[in-house]
Amino acid sequence: IKTNPKSWPGENGKGVETSPEEEKEKNEKFKLNQFNLMASDRIALNRTLMDVQKKKVSSIPTIHLYRDCFP
Repeated sequence: IKTNPKSWPGENGKGVETSPEEEKEKNEKFKLNQFNLMASDRIALNRTLMDVQKKKVSSIPTIHLYRDCFP
């Protein structure tokens, strides 16, 4: 699997910075879309995120938690 360079915006959950010159445009787009469109456009669709899952969570046998929900 090919991964993106770690220096790319948004990689591993890193924040995306905009320059002071872009602040006005960023704020105008935020008013229209209710999210930071400029940051969204800079983040790769296939970005890498850090695994924040606790190690013990993956070892819980979930079949026992839901066995009464299924026939």
